[in-house]
Amino acid sequence: MAAQLILASASPRRVELLTQTGLSFRVSPSPLPEPTRKPAGLPVEVWPAALAFYKARAVQQALGETA
Repeated sequence: MAAQLILASASPRRVELLTQTGLSFRVSPSPLPEPTRKPAGLPVEVWPAALAFYKARAVQQALGETA
């Protein structure tokens, strides 16, 4: 099965930017609520990547796909 690009965001701006690349993708926002703050003990430089992983994993599970 070929890899499929999934935008795990409902942001219209992100859709606009990704559309400009010419890539084929589908939009499937994360079903989980957006965290209101960074977890204690997590370094601030790690937080963006951790949040992206959190959202991507939630979408993967919601779609019933495996890694």
